[in-house]
Amino acid sequence: TAPNATGRYSEIFGESIDRIEMSLEGPMVHYEQHQLSYIGMPRGHGFRQRGSGDALRLPACWLTTAMLYLGDKHANPDPSINAMSLLAFRSVDGFAWNFSGVVADAASVPHAQEGPNENTLAVLRNGSVLCVFRVDGGDGHPSHQMLPYHSSVSNDAGYTWSVPRSLPL
Repeated sequence: TAPNATGRYSEIFGESIDRIEMSLEGPMVHYEQHQLSYIGMPRGHGFRQRGSGDALRLPACWLTTAMLYLGDKHANPDPSINAMSLLAFRSVDGFAWNFSGVVADAASVPHAQEGPNENTLAVLRNGSVLCVFRVDGGDGHPSHQMLPYHSSVSNDAGYTWSVPRSLPL
């Protein structure tokens, strides 16, 4: 079955990912007997869907996020920092996910050593989608800094996202 309105894949498919395999179209994530595909995403490495496990039900689709190390214009300007980027994916059935946009990349939070990562999604009263995410949780290398959470908003169901902003402490 597809994700329900509460949206956590771990509640639906269990806690363990059996395996992730790469295809020409993108990663295939296997949860027990279920298979999820992520199609059309930018080139990168270190794909991670866990820690991004919310699937949000919108009127026309499901929306979820995944983390990936992206290069080029999405990378942290400091070449010594290999930080994550946060990507959005849309699905009609909850199994085939198509890349829809970059929520936040390492370049948008250059002060963060880990980059955008663990996150959650919510629908606001006006129908916009809010993504709140961690950028450094005290376990990043080399300084292990602790930074405030950040947020980004989409007004078009995950295709485009606002510039990330730091949330007040």
